[in-house]
Amino acid sequence: MPEPFPHRSLPPDRISRIIAVVEAAGNSYFHLVFRPPWQYAFAMRRKEYLFATLLSIFIAGSIWAFDIPVSDLSMTSETAASPGQALVTVFTKPTDARFLIDRGSLLSSGWKGSLAPGTHTISVSANDHYPAQFAFNVQQNTKYTITVTLEPHTGFLAMTISPADASVYVDGTKIEGPIVEIPVGRYSVSVRKFGYNEARVPITILWQRTSTLNIALSLSVFEISAFHLSPRAFNPSNKGVYNRAALSFSVTAPGFGQVEILNAAGLVMRRDELPVFRTWSQRYLWRGTDEDGRTLPDGEYEVKVSIWPLFLDEESSPFETKPGNAPSDQAPESAFSMSAKVLLDSSRNIMASGVSAARPGLLYFADPKVRELLPGSAELVGGYPGSASLSLGFRIGESAMLSAEGVWDIGFGGGVAGSVLQTVASFGGIDIALLGRVSWTSAAASSYPGSASEAEISLPAAFDAGSLRLGLAPGFVYDMKEEGMAGRLSAGLWYESQGLNVGFSALQDFGNAVPMSSANPLYFAAEARTLFEKHPFTLLLRISGALKPELSYAAAGLGFGLAW
Repeated sequence: MPEPFPHRSLPPDRISRIIAVVEAAGNSYFHLVFRPPWQYAFAMRRKEYLFATLLSIFIAGSIWAFDIPVSDLSMTSETAASPGQALVTVFTKPTDARFLIDRGSLLSSGWKGSLAPGTHTISVSANDHYPAQFAFNVQQNTKYTITVTLEPHTGFLAMTISPADASVYVDGTKIEGPIVEIPVGRYSVSVRKFGYNEARVPITILWQRTSTLNIALSLSVFEISAFHLSPRAFNPSNKGVYNRAALSFSVTAPGFGQVEILNAAGLVMRRDELPVFRTWSQRYLWRGTDEDGRTLPDGEYEVKVSIWPLFLDEESSPFETKPGNAPSDQAPESAFSMSAKVLLDSSRNIMASGVSAARPGLLYFADPKVRELLPGSAELVGGYPGSASLSLGFRIGESAMLSAEGVWDIGFGGGVAGSVLQTVASFGGIDIALLGRVSWTSAAASSYPGSASEAEISLPAAFDAGSLRLGLAPGFVYDMKEEGMAGRLSAGLWYESQGLNVGFSALQDFGNAVPMSSANPLYFAAEARTLFEKHPFTLLLRISGALKPELSYAAAGLGFGLAW
């Protein structure tokens, strides 16, 4: 989205009163440039200067005040070691402005220097902006940052738009009102209203001049695009946003329609009417149920959409229904028809898994059931004592994941990681996968649970005992900081159900250092994570620590997450 420019709209009552002033004075006396109360300007014939001035003050003086835009200077300071001098940095807006300090040499934005204690004067100028001059005071042993903002030269855009409630955007910024004040320059104006063809025109705004814009939009032809259904397979029993399929499409004009859900035999299991389209983007959600709200059995279903445009003419309202618009009154060939297939699969369980250090599942154990892991999430966790962290995880395809973490403890730190978790075998309630993972963390994030700069390869395996799962993962790890190789064993024990994951995980390396020693502690974490019923949010509670002859640390965290 482009950075919005400053602009001002004139109230309608003020516009009408100013037009009355111009008409009363007559075009032979002067031409009045539309300006708001803070910027009144006019041009006139020299011989009528006094008359026009008096007339303007008498009639319009109560409405406007003659004023030149006032620029702004802001200053921040902090203590610094600079005996006999003040350290000064100057920034300008716009950045190409030039300035003088105490009538010295010409300087530009970003200048750094020293000034004697006392009062100084800064004069700033830039093309298409009003110049400004400020006095400021500095003291020794202080560092100052000065920012000078210049008010731009402006002109006006007077608009006549049909239909009158169409939206007008100037370089992506929405503007309102028949007359708008805008900084000088070249812009692209777009005028949009649903049911009409968009108009785009370039304009040039000149200083103290009014540019006019007259646009009448034409009715658009009804078209459908961007038809999309996702996901193509889901489990209606999942929590959050994983228990539904979302159908989306775009239209160019008003219309309406219906959605039918057909089973493999072609029987209609559900029929929903779509309301009249009042905007471009349309969306329909199906949660795998029939018309009575009962969950349908596993299998492939067809989502069929039939759409009818509304019949419009140049004088009709975009949402006025004409006779014969109802689907039952039209011939079948007058409808647009689209369809897509979706699979209901009760085995596609999505669990509330974690993403820390690109280790999907528990904090120290990667769940080998790849298909059941969250596609991605963001978790913000507040910890005890006195820490906070933000973890982001993204699934790429079925097996790859990237994660990024930021942590504040003693200082700020963070890390990034990537992993590939590929299912090797699945039989008799046992799942086996191959995990390859690389992670890096800054020195300041070394106390963050699960953090390390390492490369790991392991073979996680988990056994199902109803809702209870037990897993072990033997493997090897290369420590990038110590530049050494070691064996690794991680384990996990957890309970899982729809939207709930409660478990314990631990990790121990076996190398030159003795296990559970100060140099090689046993890391552990107990965590509980739940996925909300109908919203893409998670709630996390975690306790983690490290075991060695003395307990090096224990931390507790409570946080919220957003799953996608």
